Amino acid sequence: MRCQPFIFLVSSALMSIDPRYYTLSGKFSFTGFLGLLLAIPIGTALFGLAYGYASVYWPFSWFNVISCVIYAGACGFLVSVAGYTAHVRSMALMRWLGSLTGLFAWYFGWAFWFYAWSDEQLFPWDPRDLASWIYDLAETGSWTALWVTPKGIALYLVWIIEAGIIFIVVNFLSTASISGSVYCESCRNWAEPDTLEPPLEALADEDPLLKALEDGRMDLLEHLRPAAPEATLALQIQIDSCRMCKQVHSLSLFELRRSFDPNGEASVEKAELLSLLKIKTEDAQHLREFMKSLAPPESNGPAIVSAKAEQST
Repeated sequence: MRCQPFIFLVSSALMSIDPRYYTLSGKFSFTGFLGLLLAIPIGTALFGLAYGYASVYWPFSWFNVISCVIYAGACGFLVSVAGYTAHVRSMALMRWLGSLTGLFAWYFGWAFWFYAWSDEQLFPWDPRDLASWIYDLAETGSWTALWVTPKGIALYLVWIIEAGIIFIVVNFLSTASISGSVYCESCRNWAEPDTLEPPLEALADEDPLLKALEDGRMDLLEHLRPAAPEATLALQIQIDSCRMCKQVHSLSLFELRRSFDPNGEASVEKAELLSLLKIKTEDAQHLREFMKSLAPPESNGPAIVSAKAEQST
């Protein structure tokens, strides 16, 4: 009886997964996992070395904030790329690795700060030593800004914010590489995304088109024409395919929204309308051939992503 709530939650989660869309299998190899447990601490330690020395020799408040974000971003990027390289298809594992890396990043950041601060005399090999040193440092303060030296609770609050930045940024970036990616379990390889050009004309209401695509009506995309050069809205098709077996394909659809700044410079925002819809091999091939037929013989790229636009009068 005690297991019923858990079973209900698991079954509800499984029912919410739409089989028409691609989802990661949740698999990973044991050797790849061991490699991650070795590579991530080493890489994080190297980043922590740079961060610790930078914090000691450039103790400026704004620089410390920026360097903290860069440090956390580098550690998160490390986890993301390492997981992708190790063929991890489990979002849960990547989040766990992100949390573990956040802990490593916090520890090595402090450890190498003390190492640099003590002229390379102190290194907290024992975490208990690190806790004791942090406590002593809070009593005296470690830096001064605007003739004020934070101590005690005020300094602890600053350190808590720093730790929060590290954990949040690392965890946010840890799944970046595998999120939205397609993996072919047969070939044991990541599928390659292919953005089809040119962008197509946007619709006033995309919902009927999206529902039709979910029902397998790929032919409806052939009723759309290329977007006009001056169009501020367009649709862009992306197909992820396994280049080895050519049997795994998914379709994604994006809305491109172009805007101009006062200098006439164009920028493009990309919004996802459809993500990783499973499609048949013949549909993927037919869509590629159709989009290729729309492209002009000589094209320098789609007008919707032009970096420079004429001044509007």
